[in-house]
Amino acid sequence: MPIESNDKVEAKGPGKWVKVPVGIDTCAAISVTPLGVFQTPIKPSQRTGEALRSACGGVIYNEGEQEVQAITNGGYNVNGNIQVCDVQRPLVAGVDVKAMGNSLLISPKYGDWYFNDDKDIWEPLKMENNTTVMDLWVWQGFPRQP
Repeated sequence: MPIESNDKVEAKGPGKWVKVPVGIDTCAAISVTPLGVFQTPIKPSQRTGEALRSACGGVIYNEGEQEVQAITNGGYNVNGNIQVCDVQRPLVAGVDVKAMGNSLLISPKYGDWYFNDDKDIWEPLKMENNTTVMDLWVWQGFPRQP
């Protein structure tokens, strides 16, 4: 299931908002995260155990999925499930951005931007280690869940 967006910002229980840099990967088939970034429980999904091919050609395995509650710097909600795999950082697949009805502008002339079509909000992206990155504010509940 792709990460989905909605219009409600509701925190689930005690906790705090934590800034998490999330890579935008226009070639990825699914959105993924390494173990330990999000504090929600890992649940089995239809993709659990599935072998995936990494960008460098190696094989990684899906370990389940986690529910993510996040907002962009512009205050737009991005909530949903993300697949847990042996990757270096959270990566949102470009196809998931499109599935939410939103757009990306990756341009050497104009810079890199995330566009929320529902709200007419343009948010700048940044480059870190040759990866286009968007900062998301993620709700991390307390106490830490296993």
